[in-house]
Amino acid sequence: MVTLNPNPAHDRFVVHDYSQQVQAERQLRLFSGTGALLLQQVLPAGSAEATIVIVGFAPGLYFWELRWPDGHRVAGRLLVQ
Repeated sequence: MVTLNPNPAHDRFVVHDYSQQVQAERQLRLFSGTGALLLQQVLPAGSAEATIVIVGFAPGLYFWELRWPDGHRVAGRLLVQ
């Protein structure tokens, strides 16, 4: 299971990865409401959480995706206030 907190976020959020696959490097991608890629960040292998800074992001609804090298992915929504 993967969660992003807080949601809604203001200037940062934390990705919590409770999956069994934390030993693999993962890629977090954040998209605008129109689907434009706004942020791409690698989460290092072995790390169960990472803080993502979103200072300067306009308030609104964003979409996120976390992808593993084997093609497994999870996705969700993030509200920025």
